[in-house]
Amino acid sequence: MASQNHQRLLKSARSWANWSDSAFSLFGIRFGWDFIIGLIPGLGDVISVLISMRLLIVARALGAPLRLQLRILVNLLLDFFVGLVPIIGDVLDVFFRANQMNLRLLEKWYNTNRIAQSKM
Repeated sequence: MASQNHQRLLKSARSWANWSDSAFSLFGIRFGWDFIIGLIPGLGDVISVLISMRLLIVARALGAPLRLQLRILVNLLLDFFVGLVPIIGDVLDVFFRANQMNLRLLEKWYNTNRIAQSKM
């Protein structure tokens, strides 16, 4: 039962990361709502980081270790502070896809953890 719930959480996280970081393409450059929302000076970056906390919440729900949760938080904060820099921060935000990065970290941990548990 927990495994099905975990799979639903991961599927939702995948969808979220795609929506947030790479849902659109313009001239071959992928970007998502995180970039678009971040264009609102100051407030956009605050909204974006608050919304991006969703992956941290998923990590906690899956029982991810504190170290992984902190790494996810650091990535979110880096994305936030880079995004605060006018123009340059917005451009860098297209290439620093914190949500995609955090999703990969979470899936790697989850899959490794699941494999290790199945061997017991």
